[in-house]
Amino acid sequence: MDRLPKSAANYTALTPINFLTRAAVAYARKTSLIYESTRFTWQQTYERCCRLASSLHRLNVAKNDVVSVLAPNIPAMYEMHFAVPMCGAVLNTINIRLDAHNIATILGHSEAKEKLVAESSIPLVIVIDDIDTPTGVRLGELEYEQLVANGNPGYAPVEVEDEWDPIALIIHLMGGEPVYMWSLPMFHCNGWTFTWGVAARGGTSVCIRNTTAYDMYRNIALHNVTHMCCAPIVFNILLEAKEMSASG
Repeated sequence: MDRLPKSAANYTALTPINFLTRAAVAYARKTSLIYESTRFTWQQTYERCCRLASSLHRLNVAKNDVVSVLAPNIPAMYEMHFAVPMCGAVLNTINIRLDAHNIATILGHSEAKEKLVAESSIPLVIVIDDIDTPTGVRLGELEYEQLVANGNPGYAPVEVEDEWDPIALIIHLMGGEPVYMWSLPMFHCNGWTFTWGVAARGGTSVCIRNTTAYDMYRNIALHNVTHMCCAPIVFNILLEAKEMSASG
């Protein structure tokens, strides 16, 4: 048995991409993500991730290339946790609170790449505009929603050959139909893997841009949040909030 080679009959590499694929079928019409007035179902989230992975592939992002993301807890940040490994690449989420020097150091060390321009190694910058209230700000020609719209919804995700390749998995216990509020930055250990865990449970992600008492209490009440994670200092913000701040 020890010499039995891997085959489709006895081996499937563990990957959180499968959580999204399953959620798109088992929870197709269930709300996957909420951000202000923007809502997506699991079927829509899967399609958007396929489109984005397809667009990244067209930009010559290949297996083991690094895609860096500098963004708060917005829908794009969540979708990148699936779309990037879907095209075989490695996701590098960067702490938005770092200064320019440290961000530059991380980008250089990770050799972040979207596409090589000519013979240089300058990464292609893709602006993530606010999906709920677009600003129109651009830096170059590409914008995140443009990549999603132009992508192929039928894109076949790159299959993981070995579960040791991309990610180490940690699963936390959640009850049925969780509604998870993103008060924990996704750039912290990929949101302690809840980015993928919520998909595994077919739950709903509530994205918030800022961890103010008003924003957190408002979303907890509005969407009946069941789960959240955050540092002690953020819990302290909730505990010390004035009644007016908490209720809005």
